[in-house]
Amino acid sequence: MLRGSDAQGTVNLMLSCTLALIPTAVVTFAIGWRRSHRFVLKWAQAAGVVATILALGYVVAAAACLILEDRAAGPSEYPIFLLPVGLGALLAALAVLGTIVRGRHKLG
Repeated sequence: MLRGSDAQGTVNLMLSCTLALIPTAVVTFAIGWRRSHRFVLKWAQAAGVVATILALGYVVAAAACLILEDRAAGPSEYPIFLLPVGLGALLAALAVLGTIVRGRHKLG
């Protein structure tokens, strides 16, 4: 298990990648939808899926660490999570993924 700054770096990387992939998926979707390229829409869907998985992993890890932190006495060894940001990222990633899937379905 990661401890200290390594764990905090991993957590920050997960959130940063999620927050970077959401606009990437939106822009890729807009380009693919405008030009009617199914291949580009596939890439947008893949970016949406990866963003959703990363956001879900972030939220689950945050919940697990919060539960474990409550049971442990003394100073915390767990990384700091921004749970509202993680939940917002998860909802945004799900909305983007739903829009992309619906758009691919409409395009045919």
